[in-house]
Amino acid sequence: MICCETDTAILVWMDASLELYAVEVAADHDLQKQIVEKAADFMAAVEAELMPDWIELEARHIIAMHPTPNGSTETTYNGWRAVAAYWDHKTAEKHHKQEAALMRDEIAVLIADFDELVYNGDVIVTFKARATAAGFDKTRFKEEHPGLSEEYGTPPGTTRVLALPKSIKQRIEDGQ
Repeated sequence: MICCETDTAILVWMDASLELYAVEVAADHDLQKQIVEKAADFMAAVEAELMPDWIELEARHIIAMHPTPNGSTETTYNGWRAVAAYWDHKTAEKHHKQEAALMRDEIAVLIADFDELVYNGDVIVTFKARATAAGFDKTRFKEEHPGLSEEYGTPPGTTRVLALPKSIKQRIEDGQ
């Protein structure tokens, strides 16, 4: 669109997982200008080692950018509220998972040795057998082939885990 003034162009971009995409699009000179301006703003931020304010980061991005954190940082009341809301959702999620598991068990008892549950002539749920993936006994392999195990093994890495101290969980649950 920009370099050859044609009616179409190939728009190419890379997503957060580094997957490359390409699609043919109709020329839109206003959109071209916006894309070029955003790209220039983004590169300026990268060169200044700043995070552009329009980029929404997820935990996986923070883990990739800062794999080995150190120290502490002070937050505002909004940060405290985000932590409290996170904990509220995590505990609700755990409760909902437990309730769903109980309901699943109740349904499994209803189905017993059948693979479908029918209500008024409609199949309302299935409980079919699925093949499971073959496993690999790493412990046995390591015992029987220690050299190969070390040669083909990958070194341990790190990840980051979001965890709340028990005292903070209690304060949230108490509504403080």
